[in-house]
Amino acid sequence: MRGWIPTPRKTVLIIVDMHREFLEEGSPVETPRGRAMLPALSEFIRQLRAKDVKIIFTRHVHRRDKSDMGLMAELWPIVRDGTINAEGSLGTEIHSGLDVHEEDIVITKHRYSAFVGTDLEMVLRGLGIENVVIAGVLTNACCESTARDAMYKGFRVFFLSDLTATFDIPAYDGGSIPADTVQRVVCSTIASWFGEVLTANEFILRMPGDGV
Repeated sequence: MRGWIPTPRKTVLIIVDMHREFLEEGSPVETPRGRAMLPALSEFIRQLRAKDVKIIFTRHVHRRDKSDMGLMAELWPIVRDGTINAEGSLGTEIHSGLDVHEEDIVITKHRYSAFVGTDLEMVLRGLGIENVVIAGVLTNACCESTARDAMYKGFRVFFLSDLTATFDIPAYDGGSIPADTVQRVVCSTIASWFGEVLTANEFILRMPGDGV
């Protein structure tokens, strides 16, 4: 455990891709564990707002003309055909279980990492941010990619083990890997090489009082 102290004025919460198509029943990328954590995430956001921590939401969206897809179109047929992540679709709206305030920042991204092809780094530098807290879906794709890039760019990463979620994934050599295993491996990887892994409650207890 690194024991970093996340002072509020230098900390931002990045809520990764908690939009409708990742959370609602019947979606091809439905993440039930993500939907289940909505109340806890909403409360965590409330607690950080009270400490004046900046809140950033990300949405994974692609243009209808496919000009921003790149290899995503080859890797994900449901992205290529507009089933998910389609510009202007209801599925790319932030889930109603989370309250987006006027002062929050919404980043539209086109890759797994929220840093690729966006102004996220510029925004963080402008705000004087040193610490990045990662919550959202999917743990092993957009959350992990964003966390890795944050560390590469010099931001301390706090990865929330109980406010990130994924689903079972296909194993490259056959069968599938349960979501619990995926979650544990990713969190262990982050904790070993890229940052610090905490629960939401542990993070709140770590953060100093107001005005720091």
